Amino acid sequence: MKKKLLFIAVSVLLISEIYLGCEIVFPALQSFLTRNNEVDANILVIEGWLSFNDLRLAASEAKKKEYDYVITSGLESVPEYYGMHRNGLLIFDIPDTLTDIRKIEVTARSNDNRAADFNVLVNGTVSGTFSVKKYRKQCRIDWNGTRVNSVAVEFISDTISVLLIKNIILDNLHIPFLNNTEYIIKNLEESHKIINDFSSNSELAAKRLLAFGVDSTRLFTAAAEKVKINRTLSSAVAVNNWLKKKNIPVVGINIISSGTHSRRTWMTYKNVLAGETKVGIVALPGSKKEGKDGRYIKTARETIAFLYYSLVLAFH
Repeated sequence: MKKKLLFIAVSVLLISEIYLGCEIVFPALQSFLTRNNEVDANILVIEGWLSFNDLRLAASEAKKKEYDYVITSGLESVPEYYGMHRNGLLIFDIPDTLTDIRKIEVTARSNDNRAADFNVLVNGTVSGTFSVKKYRKQCRIDWNGTRVNSVAVEFISDTISVLLIKNIILDNLHIPFLNNTEYIIKNLEESHKIINDFSSNSELAAKRLLAFGVDSTRLFTAAAEKVKINRTLSSAVAVNNWLKKKNIPVVGINIISSGTHSRRTWMTYKNVLAGETKVGIVALPGSKKEGKDGRYIKTARETIAFLYYSLVLAFH
């Protein structure tokens, strides 16, 4: 009995020490990794992997400072799912040859474990309302065989979850979102709808920045080849190569990243853009949806990545 009580007491003490250590160490790490250090610059680089809402904030920064060049970085890759945000409408192109449709399915999931609710509009009318969580779900509508002229997905959740759409299936015909959809953001002019024909995440980011009002004459993309590791480094090298190829005069470069990823981004670009070039960093707040435990995990992951990049860049 005494041994059991001693074991419990020691366990409680260790857990308390770990918790208190997290409460002290992780906020300090978050502060270190979340870096803001703007410089006088004529070029703004925006990381293409940033979320929809982060890109909205980045667009405000781009318009506020009136940079000569706004460049989106990223890889030549496309997501398996298209991320929709509240009040978004994803409209699918339907082939004219389709007739006698009996089944309409939407392949969807949420980006986390909270429910994402959406309507499916067939021929302009709400024909089904569904709710999905983080696991893929086939949302089915039994159709009456009449002509299907249009199918659209309308995200209606009030949560901050992201609705992810992969495709629609009309009987046995799969229609993926890529090259077959346009995305309309409520309260934006129709001329700013996003046509989903991109081939890289830098191009998708540029399309979203255009929708948020960034001047198209100042907006450019610098996509890097798809890689599995060292993606930030590959993106920085692609931006550097683009600047050299275009022979653009550089006063300074500011980079927009997010949260604890920002110091790694700043360190990488400073290393790649070596020389007299001034390089600054702007850290957007980052998502708070993960909760405390999620942010601890993200901070631990970014700390390891920062240490790894420090080693990689030392030999770059």
